[in-house]
Amino acid sequence: MAGLEHHWYRITPLHLILFPVSLLFRALVALRRALYRSRILPSEKLPVPVIVIGNISVGGTGKTPLTLTLAQQLIQRGRHPLIVSRGYGGAAQQPQQVNAGSDAQQAGDEPLLMARRNLCPVWIGKDRAAAAQAALKAHPECDVVLCDDGLQHYRLQRDAEIAVIDGIRGFGNGCMLPAGPLREPVARLQAVDAVVVNEQARFPDGTTSHSTRLPKSGNQVAGYLPNPLGETTSHSTRLPDTATKSLVIPQAGRAKRGGRSRANESLCEFISDGGETSTGRYAMRLSGDIFYNLLDPGKTVAADHFHTLNNHAVAGIGHPQRYFRHLQALGIPFTPHVFPDHHPYSAADLAFTGCDAILLTEKDAVKCATFADARYWVLRVDAQIDPALLDHILRKIESHGRKTA
Repeated sequence: MAGLEHHWYRITPLHLILFPVSLLFRALVALRRALYRSRILPSEKLPVPVIVIGNISVGGTGKTPLTLTLAQQLIQRGRHPLIVSRGYGGAAQQPQQVNAGSDAQQAGDEPLLMARRNLCPVWIGKDRAAAAQAALKAHPECDVVLCDDGLQHYRLQRDAEIAVIDGIRGFGNGCMLPAGPLREPVARLQAVDAVVVNEQARFPDGTTSHSTRLPKSGNQVAGYLPNPLGETTSHSTRLPDTATKSLVIPQAGRAKRGGRSRANESLCEFISDGGETSTGRYAMRLSGDIFYNLLDPGKTVAADHFHTLNNHAVAGIGHPQRYFRHLQALGIPFTPHVFPDHHPYSAADLAFTGCDAILLTEKDAVKCATFADARYWVLRVDAQIDPALLDHILRKIESHGRKTA
């Protein structure tokens, strides 16, 4: 799919082939969901409420940071959450617990990242319903399940659904796979209980306030010296209609020259009509300005430590540009290196000449610990959300087992 991503945010001649395939995919998706809703395909109901966090598009939207923040907020409310994940990128198939010492190649990078936060038990399994059942037997104190990236995993019945939208990339050209980035149609958002927009998008077209472009994909770019953004990510607000309508959607609402369509128009339509549903809508921002040393996690530094160094920033995540913009907002000069999502790093991948510091995401760091040296630094980020989101979800799960899909 990586080679098709260029076509997901515009309409190109290749869509003459891709669009008919996407119509078939859309039909299969609708059929599958209908079979679960009609109980022709079986689903599993757990003895505790299930909150699903997911998205309708391919790529990173911020689901994992949101899951961790919800777990933290649930704990503060006296609940005992359990996180269940597919363990994408890992080899594990059967249900198993992930702990801080687990192998990323076995458990997957995102579950290992969550386990190392040490908030609550983290379990993985191809069958998330079976993984959750095994986890609840092992941890009978857990009274609520958070299913990370489980919106399309209809075998697990859920009490509340949270869909996360990338405020930068949105819905792309609005097409289903493989013609666009959508796993499910935009209309699916009308059925979820909350829509969370990761709204770290303030400058359109992937630029900074001084029009410094971030790399689009795949290749490292040498000599990149970004200008800091004028915005911080230190607070969040709920999305009232006015705030939602003002959300900047880069590339999305701009007419493209050369016959290309207005990519992301479907997101603009969803925003402007309020989603045509009573679904709660909330904003989310990722914040963080402290780095810890991967070799010595107890050693931390602020962003200004890197202002005069030769830094190389590495991102093998769903949306690497978001990470680069975050570093840019901190005023850190760096050379960016983009790797595929869930990339299995080796020391040779990060053998940069004349490098003073290698700046990593937490997701990438869990796969680099075995060969890291003192130059490896990790930026911890947390999702900042309005507590009203949790209040809304807690009201939804009061009637446990309300719906299956």
